Amino acid sequence: MLTPMAGLCAAGLVASVIGHPTCFDVLFGVPPKPEGERHAPAETIAIDKPTMLRFNELLLARGVYKADMKYYISTVHTDEDIDMAIAVFREAAAVLASEQ
Repeated sequence: MLTPMAGLCAAGLVASVIGHPTCFDVLFGVPPKPEGERHAPAETIAIDKPTMLRFNELLLARGVYKADMKYYISTVHTDEDIDMAIAVFREAAAVLASEQ
């Protein structure tokens, strides 16, 4: 399971993480699929956009920029950058869950 998915589950949010571990996105309001199953295109369109935008705001307020597109991890990110982003992701997920 991708680390982001673990953070979302721990916060009790309904969401799916799709893509590759280095290039992924979160679909809020879309329940996760069993391992090996993919979401249909209609499912990926039916996301909870207001929740996604609020999550992006929470990330930015904590120093992690994420546009309306996927998360990209690159070779210029250090281990410390990635650890910080994971911590911020979990914190933002917890705040988001407490607001719902």
